[in-house]
Amino acid sequence: MTAPLRIHIQSDATHGFAAPTPQALLQALADRPDLAARLAITTGSGAELPPEAAGAEVLYAAASLSPAAARAVAPGLKWMQITMAGVERLVGDLPSGLVLTNASGVHSEKGGEFILAAALMLNFQIPLFVDNKAARRW
Repeated sequence: MTAPLRIHIQSDATHGFAAPTPQALLQALADRPDLAARLAITTGSGAELPPEAAGAEVLYAAASLSPAAARAVAPGLKWMQITMAGVERLVGDLPSGLVLTNASGVHSEKGGEFILAAALMLNFQIPLFVDNKAARRW
Protein backbone atom coordinates (compact mmCIF):
# COMPACT_ATOMS: atom_id res chain seq x y z
CA MET A 1 0.00 0.00 0.00
CA THR A 2 1.30 3.47 -0.87
CA ALA A 3 1.60 6.22 1.69
CA PRO A 4 -1.48 8.44 1.98
CA LEU A 5 -1.51 11.88 0.40
CA ARG A 6 -0.92 14.37 3.20
CA ILE A 7 -3.30 17.34 3.01
CA HIS A 8 -3.49 20.25 5.43
CA ILE A 9 -6.55 22.53 5.53
CA GLN A 10 -6.04 25.97 7.07
CA SER A 11 -8.80 28.44 8.01
CA ASP A 12 -8.51 31.99 9.24
CA ALA A 13 -11.82 33.23 10.64
CA THR A 14 -10.26 36.59 11.54
CA HIS A 15 -10.18 37.38 7.81
CA GLY A 16 -13.53 35.80 7.04
CA PHE A 17 -12.06 32.72 5.37
CA ALA A 18 -13.63 29.43 6.37
CA ALA A 19 -12.52 25.97 5.37
CA PRO A 20 -14.46 22.75 5.83
CA THR A 21 -14.57 21.62 9.45
CA PRO A 22 -12.94 18.30 10.39
CA GLN A 23 -16.43 16.94 11.13
CA ALA A 24 -17.66 17.94 7.66
CA LEU A 25 -14.64 16.27 6.07
CA LEU A 26 -15.14 13.06 8.01
CA GLN A 27 -18.81 13.02 7.06
CA ALA A 28 -17.98 13.62 3.38
CA LEU A 29 -15.37 10.85 3.42
CA ALA A 30 -17.61 8.39 5.29
CA ASP A 31 -19.26 7.42 2.02
CA ARG A 32 -15.88 6.96 0.34
CA PRO A 33 -13.76 4.68 2.56
CA ASP A 34 -11.51 3.89 -0.42
CA LEU A 35 -10.64 7.58 -0.74
CA ALA A 36 -10.44 8.18 3.02
CA ALA A 37 -7.81 5.44 3.30
CA ARG A 38 -5.63 7.25 0.75
CA LEU A 39 -5.67 10.62 2.54
CA ALA A 40 -4.09 11.92 5.74
CA ILE A 41 -5.79 15.22 6.61
CA THR A 42 -4.76 17.73 9.24
CA THR A 43 -6.47 21.03 9.99
CA GLY A 44 -5.56 24.30 11.60
CA SER A 45 -6.72 27.86 11.99
CA GLY A 46 -5.12 31.27 12.06
CA ALA A 47 -2.67 33.17 9.93
CA GLU A 48 0.22 30.75 10.53
CA LEU A 49 0.49 27.03 9.87
CA PRO A 50 0.68 24.82 12.95
CA PRO A 51 3.39 22.17 13.44
CA GLU A 52 0.84 19.50 12.36
CA ALA A 53 1.16 20.86 8.81
CA ALA A 54 4.87 19.97 8.60
CA GLY A 55 4.31 16.83 6.54
CA ALA A 56 1.75 18.31 4.15
CA GLU A 57 2.14 17.84 0.43
CA VAL A 58 -1.06 19.75 -0.36
CA LEU A 59 -2.30 22.87 1.40
CA TYR A 60 -5.88 24.09 1.08
CA ALA A 61 -5.65 27.62 2.44
CA ALA A 62 -8.86 29.37 3.36
CA ALA A 63 -6.49 31.87 4.93
CA SER A 64 -4.09 34.59 3.93
CA LEU A 65 -0.80 32.68 3.91
CA SER A 66 2.55 33.36 2.31
CA PRO A 67 3.65 30.49 0.04
CA ALA A 68 7.25 30.88 1.26
CA ALA A 69 6.15 30.74 4.90
CA ALA A 70 4.00 27.69 4.15
CA ARG A 71 6.95 25.94 2.48
CA ALA A 72 9.13 26.80 5.48
CA VAL A 73 6.71 24.91 7.76
CA ALA A 74 6.02 22.12 5.25
CA PRO A 75 9.20 21.51 3.22
CA GLY A 76 7.51 18.78 1.14
CA LEU A 77 4.67 21.08 0.07
CA LYS A 78 3.96 20.66 -3.65
CA TRP A 79 0.58 22.31 -4.18
CA MET A 80 -1.13 25.24 -2.48
CA GLN A 81 -4.80 25.90 -3.26
CA ILE A 82 -6.17 29.21 -1.99
CA THR A 83 -9.85 30.13 -1.79
CA MET A 84 -9.31 33.70 -3.01
CA ALA A 85 -9.39 34.65 -6.67
CA GLY A 86 -6.44 37.06 -6.66
CA VAL A 87 -2.92 35.73 -6.27
CA GLU A 88 -0.94 38.71 -7.54
CA ARG A 89 0.54 39.55 -4.14
CA LEU A 90 1.52 35.89 -3.58
CA VAL A 91 3.26 35.16 -6.89
CA GLY A 92 6.44 37.03 -6.01
CA ASP A 93 6.73 34.92 -2.85
CA LEU A 94 6.33 31.59 -4.67
CA PRO A 95 9.10 29.05 -3.98
CA SER A 96 10.42 26.96 -6.85
CA GLY A 97 8.47 23.76 -7.41
CA LEU A 98 5.36 24.89 -5.53
CA VAL A 99 2.19 25.00 -7.62
CA LEU A 100 -0.22 27.77 -6.59
CA THR A 101 -3.85 27.59 -7.70
CA ASN A 102 -6.72 29.89 -6.83
CA ALA A 103 -10.50 30.10 -6.93
CA SER A 104 -10.71 32.43 -9.91
CA GLY A 105 -14.10 32.23 -11.53
CA VAL A 106 -15.94 30.45 -8.75
CA HIS A 107 -17.22 33.71 -7.27
CA SER A 108 -18.80 35.13 -10.44
CA GLU A 109 -22.25 33.57 -9.99
CA LYS A 110 -22.41 34.70 -6.36
CA GLY A 111 -21.22 38.19 -7.40
CA GLY A 112 -24.05 38.44 -9.90
CA GLU A 113 -26.55 37.35 -7.27
CA PHE A 114 -25.22 39.98 -4.87
CA ILE A 115 -25.52 42.75 -7.47
CA LEU A 116 -29.10 41.73 -8.28
CA ALA A 117 -30.02 41.55 -4.58
CA ALA A 118 -28.45 44.97 -3.91
CA ALA A 119 -30.29 46.54 -6.86
CA LEU A 120 -33.62 45.13 -5.67
CA MET A 121 -32.92 46.19 -2.07
CA LEU A 122 -32.20 49.77 -3.14
CA ASN A 123 -35.12 49.88 -5.59
CA PHE A 124 -37.57 48.85 -2.86
CA GLN A 125 -35.98 51.15 -0.25
CA ILE A 126 -35.12 48.36 2.18
CA PRO A 127 -32.49 50.50 4.00
CA LEU A 128 -35.25 53.03 4.79
CA PHE A 129 -37.41 50.25 6.25
CA VAL A 130 -34.52 49.08 8.41
CA ASP A 131 -33.88 52.63 9.68
CA ASN A 132 -37.60 53.15 10.34
CA LYS A 133 -37.84 49.89 12.25
CA ALA A 134 -34.82 50.81 14.42
CA ALA A 135 -36.43 54.22 15.13
CA ARG A 136 -39.81 52.52 15.78
CA ARG A 137 -41.45 54.52 12.99
CA TRP A 138 -44.26 52.44 11.56
